[in-house]
Formats: sequence, C-alpha cells, structure tokens
Amino acid sequence: MRFRNDVPVFIQIADAFAARIAAGELRDGERLPSARDLASELEVNPATAARALQRLADEGLAATERTCGYRVSAGARQAALSSRRERLLGQTLASVAAEARVLGISRTELCRGLARAFAEPPEEPAD
Repeated sequence: MRFRNDVPVFIQIADAFAARIAAGELRDGERLPSARDLASELEVNPATAARALQRLADEGLAATERTCGYRVSAGARQAALSSRRERLLGQTLASVAAEARVLGISRTELCRGLARAFAEPPEEPAD
C-alpha cells in the first residue's frame, strides 16, 4: 500500500479496509489482522495499525472480541456503503462543483462529463 502525505496513515489504512468491506471483500464476522500483523505487512508502526483498527471500530465497521481481536461487525457493509455515499454526495461533489465554477465549466458540461464517466468502464487501480 502506498501512502499519501496529505492524510494521516492510520486514516488511509482504515479507509482501505472500509472500501474492502463496502466492496464485499470482507464479510460480517470475518477476522481482521492483529495490529502487529497489520503493522508488519504494511511496514508501519504498530500504534498506527492499532489506531486504524480502532477507527474501524469507532465507525461501527469492526468490533473487538476478547482474545480474538477485531472482526467485521454485523451490518458493516451497509454502514460502509452509506458512509461512502454520504461522502460522495456531500464533500466530493461539492468540491467538484466548486472547482467547476472556478474553471468556468457550466452545469450542462459537468453533467455531460459525469454521464461520460458513468458510461466508461472503471479503471483498475494501479499498484
């Protein structure tokens, strides 16, 4: 996983897990890696990994089980999808609209661009 400098690493890790939950890659009840294992895998500090797992729990996407660590919470996929929808429809589109206004892009042009983006197959993420 490559980390950006503009967002804390623990948030990027938590967001990556939330995306996997939303996509159905991680299912309700599935065990998440321990903070130590996650830190080793991603080459980050164990405290950073622990903060990422705690963030998932704070968002209702994971729950701790005594002696078992973290597991994906029941209903986590719907919660992750709902959160991502809210972020897209709120923050992301508001930023796009503001940038479009600065660039002089009309609402019609922006809607056409969005329609084209929907018609094109999604790009595969680069590793």
